[in-house]
Amino acid sequence: MCMAREPKIQLGKNRIREFREGRGLTQEQLAEMVGVSHATIGRLERSAQDCKLSIITRVSEALGMSVSEILEDPSTPDDPYAGMTNVERLIELIPTLTDAEAKVALEVFRAMFLIRTST
Repeated sequence: MCMAREPKIQLGKNRIREFREGRGLTQEQLAEMVGVSHATIGRLERSAQDCKLSIITRVSEALGMSVSEILEDPSTPDDPYAGMTNVERLIELIPTLTDAEAKVALEVFRAMFLIRTST
């Protein structure tokens, strides 16, 4: 029987170290809780290795956090348009445009419309 390989995810910037240290845990202690080596925890904290989803799930459970909290980039502000469709986002942005920006946006929309109707 052939088993499918578990997909890996690229961690990118993450908050594993921040949450581990906030709970007073060493890399060794977290590694033991998760069932991996402390070197693996170090590589995950530095985003130096792709990670199986099952491992990041076990890390988040050990730290009492959700996977999304672990992977959240704290340097990016919350998206005020989260949960909106792209059309809703555009509608929200229109009143904030300067006249010059609105002119450019209108030209872009016209060009998109021409391309869409000509294909």
